[in-house]
Amino acid sequence: YNVGSDPLNLRIGELAQAIAARFPAAKLTVSEARDPRSYRVSFARITGELGFVARHSIDAGVAEIERWIQQESAFDPAAARWSNVRTLEARLR
Repeated sequence: YNVGSDPLNLRIGELAQAIAARFPAAKLTVSEARDPRSYRVSFARITGELGFVARHSIDAGVAEIERWIQQESAFDPAAARWSNVRTLEARLR
């Protein structure tokens, strides 16, 4: 199943802007992506078969993450545990 909803299905740039709006110190870097894959998804199956309806907005989700970060005094965004790439690199060593 694709879990989500059409109104919440953002492009990565749109999601980055929503996050940056909450974190003014964040610096967005946009680079050219040459990815031929299509990311068009349908949420009809999960809605039709399971009755799934998203209950939270993108803004509410970003706000929840912001609150968590503020509560976690030891949070280090550069730590490998928060990066798929760094985690894989560490495991491959």
